[in-house]
Parts: sequence; structure tokens; C-alpha cells
Amino acid sequence: MRCSLAFKSAIVVNEMNPWLSDTSMTTPDCEPPRHSLTIFSQQLLVLVLVLLMMVLVIYLLREFAAMLKPLFIAGLLSYLIIPAHQWLVKRGINRPLAAISLILIVVALFSSLGLLLFANSETLVDKWPQYQQRWREMTSSLMDMLPAVLRDSLMNNTVNASTASSELRSLLGSFFSFLTMTAVVIIYLIFLLAERASMPQRLENALGKDQATRILDIFASISQAITKYLSIKTFVSVLGGVGTAIILMIFGVDFALTWGTLACVLNFIPYLGSLLATILPLMLAMVQLDSIWKVMVIGMLLVIYQQFIGVFVEPRMQGTRLGVSPLLIVLSLAFWGAVWGIVGMLLAVPLLMVIKIILENIPATKPIAVLMGM
Repeated sequence: MRCSLAFKSAIVVNEMNPWLSDTSMTTPDCEPPRHSLTIFSQQLLVLVLVLLMMVLVIYLLREFAAMLKPLFIAGLLSYLIIPAHQWLVKRGINRPLAAISLILIVVALFSSLGLLLFANSETLVDKWPQYQQRWREMTSSLMDMLPAVLRDSLMNNTVNASTASSELRSLLGSFFSFLTMTAVVIIYLIFLLAERASMPQRLENALGKDQATRILDIFASISQAITKYLSIKTFVSVLGGVGTAIILMIFGVDFALTWGTLACVLNFIPYLGSLLATILPLMLAMVQLDSIWKVMVIGMLLVIYQQFIGVFVEPRMQGTRLGVSPLLIVLSLAFWGAVWGIVGMLLAVPLLMVIKIILENIPATKPIAVLMGM
């Protein structure tokens, strides 16, 4: 303000007396206005805000995990149920009847999974002393080669049946809590399906027909891509689980059906999932079977089958592999594993693929999806 007044006064003086015209008078010494924040300060502020937002998101995910985990599971299940529902409706089945039938199938699958894991955990606890004795016999010669202090430490740290029982129950949880979570997932699933059915009309009433049609077209392309990915991934996982169970049944390994179910579930975890699905049944086969050659054959068959599924079958069905940077997959597994544990690791890659598919189908965010690729 002072600079502006000085400049006006200089103009008046020059008009009154041209002989007094001076550069210092016509162009007063005024500094240009300064910005409140430099570019570096602005970037630093954005970085701090992003970090604070990440901390807030992590806190909310952990604080509301009991509510959000079933919601995320229900959201992914909805993309598997909707194509099946549409297929049943096209075959002449009533819409409500088709929806109820599919929901009952989901309830039966979750209940069967809970019963299987709970029953087999009890059987494993009963057989644990036999497995432990067999392990001691196998490692006795190796124990003799170790120093006395280390050998005594390993012998004292062996897990007894009661400890194994408590650890297994804490890992798998009670059957009642599993059914409770299943009930919450089903409730969320019902409401998500109901919301999806009424959403087009509500969008049209809120935004108008043209804008609603444009938004629904984007949602349709996103939903189609997500449904394709999850459907193929689920089919491949079931195929891997069935093959694993058959291989273990042929050689008489205990809990073959359980290992097959776990292999199906673990297939949703890249890299680590197939490794665990191979190592865990092999460890049981080592303490159960008498022949080391059978164990080696089982290991070879499981590795070959898992590689066949992951390298040949799934890429051919998807058209390509995951299409996401391996580093991003590892970071996603670490993040969701730290936030939600095993459930988070199972949801990590499907959620990452859902985010990538959404970014690909929005023109403004498509470059971010390209950066997420390999």
C-alpha cells in the first residue's frame, strides 16, 4: 500500500514540474510481493500431510478392523456372486430366489470350512505326541552331532500336547467366533447387493440421466474387470487346492483335505502362499511316512503342480500375469499383514488389483495405473 501511494505521488510531482523528473521519483524503490511459502516449503507441507493421512488411515483400519474386515470380504464376494446371480436369472430363476440360493451356498461353504479346520485341529492335537516322537527319532542322530548346550536347549523347548492345543486354538479361533464373522459377512453382503440394485435409479434422480449414465458406464467397466480377475483367481485357487489334496491323498498323508483347503486359500497370497502350501504338508509327511523317497516325490509333485498352475494355467486365463510390480505386491503384503494379520495378507493382492483396475478405467488416473505395472 505504501509502495502504491509513493508511486502515485511521484507521478503527480513529475506532472507539476517536469524539470524535477528523476528515475528514483518515477520508479520508487519497491520490493516485489513475497510469497508466504516457497516451492520447497509447499512440497514439504504436502509430504507431511500425506504422512499424517497415512498414519490416520492405518489407525482407523486397526481401530475399526472388526467392522472393516467383514465389509472388505463381503465386497469382494459380491463380485463373485453377481455374475452367478445374473446367470441364474437368465436361466429363468426368480431374482430373489437366485440371490437367496447363492447366499445360502456362501453360508454353507464358510460353515464347512470352519467345521473342517476346527475338527482337524482337535485331531492334530490328539496325534501331536506321535508326531513329536517320530520327529525325535528322525533328528536323534543330528542331535548327537550338536554341542551339549544347544542339544539340551532344543530338547527342553519341544512343544507338548497342551501347548500345541492352546496355540492351535488361538491360531484358528473358536468355531463360534468363526460363525459370528461369517454372519457379519453375510449381512454386509445382503446390504451390498441391495444397494447395488437400487443405485442406478438413485444416481439418475440425483445427477440426471446423462451424468448418471456416464458414471454407470465407468462403474460397469470397473466391475467387469474386477469380476473377471476375482473369478479366474478363485477358479485357479480351487484348482490348486483340489490338486494338492489329491496328491496328498494318494500317498496317505493325514489331513489331506485340510491341506488342500489351505492351499486354495493361500493361493491368494503371491510367492509366500504357494511356498507355505508346499512346505506345511511336507513337514507333516516327514514325521508321518517311513520312506524319505515318498516325501521327496510328494515335494516334487507339489512344486511341479504349483508351478504349472502359477506359470501356465493362470496367465493363460488372465491373458497375463498380475501385471503389478513385484515390489508393490511385497509392500502391499507387508502393509496389510501388519494391519490385519493373515486376513490382511489374503486380501492384500485382490485389493491391490481392484485399486489398479479402478485407476485404469479413469482417464485422469490412468498414468498412476501404468506406474503400478511391471
